[in-house]
Amino acid sequence: MNPVDPGVPENLVNPHIVLTKSMLKYLKQTSPWLRFIGTLGYIFCSISVVGGIIFLVAISADYGLADELGDFPAEIAGLFYILLGILLFFPSRFLHKFGEKIRRFLDSNSGEDLEQAFKHNKSLWKYIGIICIIIIIVAPFLFFFTAIGILVN
Repeated sequence: MNPVDPGVPENLVNPHIVLTKSMLKYLKQTSPWLRFIGTLGYIFCSISVVGGIIFLVAISADYGLADELGDFPAEIAGLFYILLGILLFFPSRFLHKFGEKIRRFLDSNSGEDLEQAFKHNKSLWKYIGIICIIIIIVAPFLFFFTAIGILVN
């Protein structure tokens, strides 16, 4: 094991590996897309949160919106959009930061910037993994309660 980081096997640590021109080219081509998709994520999460708030305000002002949704609790729809916006913020942030740190690395050639880029990349995939685990756990319960609700009505 590596004495600096016990989680990394010694045979994977190689100070002689350098980034090739092709690797740098791919990083340079990837960085704008990461920042673009991160920015789109920020926009969509903002729209989702604002839309959810507007939806909740419209329901509380009783514009007849609740009547159009029938038996479905209208407040749940507004809260769903707010929650969706909040959940979307974090992967957008990780993507944008990943792209930004790659761009900084290409300008500075600083190992710290490259390390930070990979840290944000790791955080993105960890977050997505946790969300997937939550969905896998929650989905069967949603299906079960939906089926019960259909059978009862």
